Amino acid sequence: MYTVAVTGGAGLVGRYIVQRLLENEQIAEVRIIDRQTTSREESRRVKTYVIDLNDRKPLENALLGCDGVIHCAHAPFPIVYSKSKEQDDQMWKDNLDACEAVVDTMISMNIKNLVNIGCAYSPIPNEDNYGLAQDVFLDYPRNYMLDAYGESRTRGEMYARKAAKRGSVNGLFLRPTFVYGQGKSRKIESIKELVQNSTLPFVNGERRGMHQFIYAGNLAAIAEKSFFFLLQNPKKFNGEIIPENIINHVSFRLFFEKTVGFPNKKLRLLLDSKPEVSQEDAFVKYANPKSSYTMEAVKRSTIQG
Repeated sequence: MYTVAVTGGAGLVGRYIVQRLLENEQIAEVRIIDRQTTSREESRRVKTYVIDLNDRKPLENALLGCDGVIHCAHAPFPIVYSKSKEQDDQMWKDNLDACEAVVDTMISMNIKNLVNIGCAYSPIPNEDNYGLAQDVFLDYPRNYMLDAYGESRTRGEMYARKAAKRGSVNGLFLRPTFVYGQGKSRKIESIKELVQNSTLPFVNGERRGMHQFIYAGNLAAIAEKSFFFLLQNPKKFNGEIIPENIINHVSFRLFFEKTVGFPNKKLRLLLDSKPEVSQEDAFVKYANPKSSYTMEAVKRSTIQG
């Protein structure tokens, strides 16, 4: 039985991950760590800590007795430019300082297992695109398409990667593209507001809408599986993924490059599992105004569901 902390557990991705973990009978307790409150009530298996990750003493208390951390917390995606230096400073604190605080606290408390939910767009340089940006997965890019936001998230992830390389933590680093799902999302709400105000630019050309999306429920399943990978064989999975059905290992930096937004067949080859919700069904759920996010847990005895 394991205890897992989910930073940013009140956000869109965090809510789905918390839900997913509570459906697993191997999880004894989930700790939600967020500056924002959550509608989920505390129970024997759920503890809530309304704290700032940069306040390290309360963070130590929240992580006491944990077997691992799934780090989802980050500054809001910059749909519009920040309006002040204070907002920029807060963004760096939320993306870089908070990640450093989590990693440092884990090391000091000997908590080994970290699943980091990053961002596929953050390390992309100017005049590049996600599909062609393979060379930036292991190092810093020459510049950042998302400017300070991209740099702050990339540097936060790299801080954790260096700790994993030293063996101070065992980490798997996920870089999803646009995440969507039922429930409130500041990113999606900001985009909707731009559309309603006719301020979202229209780009001509048949490839103008070629973004990649992942359903939050499927991302939660990947995060859960990553956590158990680290528990089962940390030396094998720390920093990379090795599919059992091929001889040559695949560096984990290629993980999302080959899965998110691509045919489910490729995802099955890498993870030896099929996404539980197809992209078509997930979009139908999201588009249905009567469909809502649920917190009803369905117990599962294994991580496979």
